[in-house]
Amino acid sequence: MNIAPPSVPPPASATEKVYDVDLKLPSITPAPPMETRRLVISRQPTGDFGFNLRWAPYTNIATGVTHHAVHAEPGSSGSKSGVIAGDRIVEINGKNVEECSRDVVIASIQQSPDPLNLVVQQLVGVSELHRLANPPVTALYVNNSPEFKVNNNGDVSPLINGHENSGEENYWLIHKGGYSSCKLIQSATTDGRCKVKLEQGGHILEVDENDLEKVNLPSLDRCEDLSSLAYLNESSLLHVLRQRYGSSLVHTVSGPSLLLINPNTSLNIYSHKVMQMVRACNYSELPPHVYSKAQYVYQEMITTCRDQCIVLSGRTGSGKSTSMRHMLNYYGHVYAGSQQLAIDEKYSSALTVLEALGNYSTQSNTNASGFVHHVTIDFDHYGFIASSSFQVSLLEKSRIVNIPKGETTFHIFQYVLYGLDNSQRQELHLLSNEGLIDTVYSPPSTVDPEDAVGNWNKLEHSLRMLSVTPEEIKAIQHVVAAIIHLRVAGVTKGSNNKTYFADPASAQNAANLLGVNAEDLAKSIFSYSPSTLSSQSNLRPSAVEETLSGGADALDEFIVGIYTQLLTLVVYLINRNLSTVTRNCTSITILDTPGFRDSTSQPATFNHLCYNYINERIQLLFYEKIFTENKERYIQENIEVELDDFTDRPEAMVNLLDKPSNQQQLLQGTGSANSRIDLSLIGRDESADLGLFWILDQMSMTPGATEEQFLDKVDLAHGRAVDQCEKLLTLHPHHPSLFSLNHYYGTAQVTYQCAGWLKTCRLYSNTEQASSLLQSSQKSSIAELFNLTSSSLVSSFTSGAGNMSTLHRSNSLRRQYVNQAGLKRKSQSMSVKYQMDSLLDKISKMAVHFVIHLVPNSQDRQRSHIGTAPLTGDMVLDVPYIRLQIRGMQLLPAVRFHRQGYPEHLTFNEFIRRYSLLCGEDASYSVPLVDQKAVVEEVLATAGVDKSQYRIGLSQVFIRPDTLAQLNRLRELRRSLYAIVIQKYIRRYLAQKAIVKLKLKHEAMRCIQKNIRINFKLEDWQWWKLYTKIKPLVNVQQTEETLKAKEAELFQLKSQLEKVENERNAYKKECARFEDEAVRFQSESVQERQVSRQAVELLEQETSSRLSLESQLNDVVVSHEDLQRKIELLEKENEELRQVHESYEESHHDVPDGSFITLSKYEHMVKENELRRRQLLTEHEEEIEEFKHTKHKLERQVQELVLEKNEQGQVIGNLKKKVQKYSNEAQDLKRQYEDSEARNFELEKRQRRFDSELQLKAGDMAGEKSMKAHLQKERDQLLTQKYSLTQQLEYNCYTAAWLMWLVLCAYSDSQSMPPHLISIIKD
Repeated sequence: MNIAPPSVPPPASATEKVYDVDLKLPSITPAPPMETRRLVISRQPTGDFGFNLRWAPYTNIATGVTHHAVHAEPGSSGSKSGVIAGDRIVEINGKNVEECSRDVVIASIQQSPDPLNLVVQQLVGVSELHRLANPPVTALYVNNSPEFKVNNNGDVSPLINGHENSGEENYWLIHKGGYSSCKLIQSATTDGRCKVKLEQGGHILEVDENDLEKVNLPSLDRCEDLSSLAYLNESSLLHVLRQRYGSSLVHTVSGPSLLLINPNTSLNIYSHKVMQMVRACNYSELPPHVYSKAQYVYQEMITTCRDQCIVLSGRTGSGKSTSMRHMLNYYGHVYAGSQQLAIDEKYSSALTVLEALGNYSTQSNTNASGFVHHVTIDFDHYGFIASSSFQVSLLEKSRIVNIPKGETTFHIFQYVLYGLDNSQRQELHLLSNEGLIDTVYSPPSTVDPEDAVGNWNKLEHSLRMLSVTPEEIKAIQHVVAAIIHLRVAGVTKGSNNKTYFADPASAQNAANLLGVNAEDLAKSIFSYSPSTLSSQSNLRPSAVEETLSGGADALDEFIVGIYTQLLTLVVYLINRNLSTVTRNCTSITILDTPGFRDSTSQPATFNHLCYNYINERIQLLFYEKIFTENKERYIQENIEVELDDFTDRPEAMVNLLDKPSNQQQLLQGTGSANSRIDLSLIGRDESADLGLFWILDQMSMTPGATEEQFLDKVDLAHGRAVDQCEKLLTLHPHHPSLFSLNHYYGTAQVTYQCAGWLKTCRLYSNTEQASSLLQSSQKSSIAELFNLTSSSLVSSFTSGAGNMSTLHRSNSLRRQYVNQAGLKRKSQSMSVKYQMDSLLDKISKMAVHFVIHLVPNSQDRQRSHIGTAPLTGDMVLDVPYIRLQIRGMQLLPAVRFHRQGYPEHLTFNEFIRRYSLLCGEDASYSVPLVDQKAVVEEVLATAGVDKSQYRIGLSQVFIRPDTLAQLNRLRELRRSLYAIVIQKYIRRYLAQKAIVKLKLKHEAMRCIQKNIRINFKLEDWQWWKLYTKIKPLVNVQQTEETLKAKEAELFQLKSQLEKVENERNAYKKECARFEDEAVRFQSESVQERQVSRQAVELLEQETSSRLSLESQLNDVVVSHEDLQRKIELLEKENEELRQVHESYEESHHDVPDGSFITLSKYEHMVKENELRRRQLLTEHEEEIEEFKHTKHKLERQVQELVLEKNEQGQVIGNLKKKVQKYSNEAQDLKRQYEDSEARNFELEKRQRRFDSELQLKAGDMAGEKSMKAHLQKERDQLLTQKYSLTQQLEYNCYTAAWLMWLVLCAYSDSQSMPPHLISIIKD
């Protein structure tokens, strides 16, 4: 007996708890304003001051106030004015100009004397972009660690003990409204309850200790990287995001990915000057910004020579398309090269065109994407853009003909209806039935005519930027207008039960615009044959007749086909302008998908389910790239890392939606060489755990199937979960066509309305009639354009590649992608699955980077504040909604996993190639190395890296990001030193070469002067005159002989060239033949694969029908056997009764009259049998009552056991939360301990270096002392020698004076003295 367990509600989590007091969020502390800088700028020789002015608005998110300011930006001339990007002008020559207009500021600068005195101030939103890109590289430690910092001198100084100052008792209290700051006043008791005191209000509450999380230092409230938090928990993460967002810092590094919260306003952080500044930043010191992420991906591509992919994920309205535009503008502006000018403007124009054709407006997003599109940028060997291509898929086709309530169709219809002038609208026949057009599309009251005109002019300008001719633009206008007229034409049935246009005039207008006959147009729309469709779409004829019974469906499908061909054409025109024949090396792909759709006031549609499925696949890719691949890499390399066990996996929801049948899994397993076949799938039930898309595909092929049957089958496969908390699918008994799915790990429950889904899966799949009609148009512009897109390579997936040569790497990759995605599957659900499989298969081969976008406020909160003041202050973020998004994206586990592990990994060869120069000039490693691991260890030891910051595996070295950044800075410093040495030798070489050249010039000048002098002497010599006349004649003869030899050589070269040309042409023909054969073989393989899939599908249908018939046959056989047994029993009882009756009749006729002895006995036996029957019935009822009593008793016991189980589960859950909490705190403490160890290691290294330097200084001092003593001794000797020489000199002077006195005495008269003696005496 199956006993249903009692419905026991799950225990309330911390995020659902509500307290009696008013719990307020912590106040947002805005970032302090940047200090003003005073600049003195001299006038340049050109007359200006060397900087540019830009007038732009900026919004303070915390206050919601928008200001306008004039910004000064560096000029393009390279003058050093001291102005940097983002500077706001405050004063000019002592006059405040903050509230002045741009013209006033320009006039003040022009009239300013020389020099100009400026006072500028940076905006807070761009302050992180101007930090120092090259900090001191004297230590290797975790830069973002809160335990220590680097001062201006490069010394490591410990911070104040934040845990003691902020208090170990400071905690975050988690509740339904977010989190609140509190202090612990009483520790937890045995039951896990503790008392806290709120900081705001001072209330004392008794809470569960699991609802408390530790608080970080106030200095980390606006940290750039979430992995740098000392205590990494959900509340701290929310607090950092909230504080940064309130300070207009919308970008945050979230471990391996970039996190961006949509500001919903204009921020002055995107400009060309900011692009140049980000490009000039150090590779390892990029600030959190979209441009920084783009630059990081580019550097990874250049360094690793591997294709890169940037995946933009998030909910609808989170700003993914804006981020893609910023990234494309960055690549187009910075890496355009000299060959492609204004490539960033072309990217912007291409996005504008695609948004016009594929975006629409909803209640929560005015520019929601209606398709998946990704851009591939190919780079050449020099690192510049070589080619680009746009690809789109999964267009929301139903929106063209069925506009949801409260939303609009694609933008281009509004542009054409209300953006063109009257003459153009008259040409397109849009003025004749304007009122009817307004009823089909949005009314004019909801459209601003000025905006429509401006948007159409912008669209037209973008098309011209992409080299689209006016004739092609006019053809696009005609096709869009024809679609509008076909929508207005409508469908009706005539008396002969045939389908006609309800408005023939509109149909005639559409035919005239398309350049076809109205009868041919009607025939193309309403003359489908069921047999043709059955052979093309694998539908039974009855299902096709049911699907196309109404002409409205045929008209809608034809309109969708025309619009799909138009989108294909536009993508082709874009790629025609952006594609080149330049050979490329690597590429960067940017993927933008429609955002996740939350539950609104109306149930979600099938398109919303497809988009949510796409986001679930993106989340699965995120999990595999961040968690699974790193874990597998650690296991393969024998790296022991203590990682948390992240048990939440997104495969459950993905399997619920697209899990294939057993035969499909076996077919997929045999399709690749590396895949394995799961033998357990053989013989299993085909309908067990079948995905929702597969069930929808099967039900759409089944005649007479309904949505209720579809939901019953889905519920049978996936709706039997016992645990209510883990149930992914929920049905609504009171609404048979509604069901709910718990997306994103149960954080986003979306209710879907499945009415009409079976019809939707069968429609909008056949576009051949529309394509053939457009190609046969009588208008040459339309026919030529759509004939260009007739290739299967273009039309299968709207890739629109301009060059189909297989010699180019990017085009070959796209061809492979298109062939895999261009499956001829006519079910919309299967088309979504197959195209996502092909897309993600291509992306998984690249290095994937994620940019996660968050929506600041939920739709309910946004609708509640429509028409009121904007959300400002502490209400600027919807914390519960942000919390759900963070949990759904698994951001906290990703950041924790990133911080606990070693995410950066390099092979030994790559590591040695990059960082072997850190070992010095004496290090020389020959290739190949014998022991690469030893070399890696030597490099790391020489660089002074702490052992806790890296792990060495079997073939790779794993490093933490901060350590790798320090290694990069050391490497750049060493390379700069080597560059200085190289420059020194180059300058020496150039100087020596210049000296040699100067000597040669002097020698040549002397030679020329000598020859000129000789020429002057010989110019009148007769023989010289004769020589000058004969010499030209000799040169003519030599020239003729040389010409004859050259002509003979030229003839020989021409013959060789002709031979080479012939061989080249033959090779070209052979190559073209091989290419044609390759394309033919590839198309044949695709067709064979398609036929095999169709055979498998037919086999599945036959198997399922056979199994159902066999089960029905078994049931019939069993029921037949039961009936046979019952008939035999009845016949036996009938025979017994007949015999009894005959015996009774015989006995009655044989008994004489008046003798009723046998009859009385018989009646007595009948009475006894009746009494016996009543007695047995009473006993049976007593037994039933006893069984009921036992049943109720058992049910009560089961209920008690279930209650006890739920209580134990609640206790186990609380214990698991405690264990996880303590584990996280232990990991945080371990990280802090490792940081302290790294700091101690650095201090010890510095101490050792100081001791060695001290010993060297002591030795130098001893040498200086000995040298001083030696010099003192020499000085004494010299002084002694000087004294002796002085004494000798005095003695000689005395002797000379005595001799002169003797001479004077000998000559008493000086006149008789000889002259030479007189001169000697005078001297």
